[in-house]
Amino acid sequence: MQITKADADKWWEDADYETRQLAFYSVIDKMRQAELFDKGSYNFAIYDAFGFKGDMYGPGIECGYKDLHDALVNDVNQDGTGSVELIEVIEADGNVWHRKILPDQVLRVSLQNNNQNLRIVIQPTDPV
Repeated sequence: MQITKADADKWWEDADYETRQLAFYSVIDKMRQAELFDKGSYNFAIYDAFGFKGDMYGPGIECGYKDLHDALVNDVNQDGTGSVELIEVIEADGNVWHRKILPDQVLRVSLQNNNQNLRIVIQPTDPV
């Protein structure tokens, strides 16, 4: 089934109050678990936390869930990486890898895939 905003809005308006309460509680509970505790990727939330198939990937983007997910995992002010100037990776054998963060760049760090992947994104700062 192809989901549209108009379909979802109509369903919400047609649903009785108790159905809306149950929907709200269930969705927020699943989002909270996926985003704050599991800290998985957007794919993890759609496929594992909510149990959807591929047909909900696009609608999840269209309704703004991916934007919400990205804001939670990538917020520089929230995770405190806004003033980082250097990334340093030290391996057990003593090899060291450095990457300087330039003044016109920002570092965004997130845990993905149920905390199994550490993602580091270096990108230009937003224009003022």
